[in-house]
Amino acid sequence: MTYRTTFSTLEEALTYASHVLQCASVTAYESGDRHKGEDRDLAFSSKYLIDHARAVIDESLSGLDAR
Repeated sequence: MTYRTTFSTLEEALTYASHVLQCASVTAYESGDRHKGEDRDLAFSSKYLIDHARAVIDESLSGLDAR
């Protein structure tokens, strides 16, 4: 599997990272939705952390747009 690691701009890289985190968030949610107990808690805590990281990236993107 090859991962994209070369970007023309910081904005392009942050947008890509935000998209990857969105996909990870959906995956964590779907996983949590199918489990119970501690496994469910772990999946949803992962979703929370992913969403937090995505919020930081999206806020950074907003700062770039304001320039």
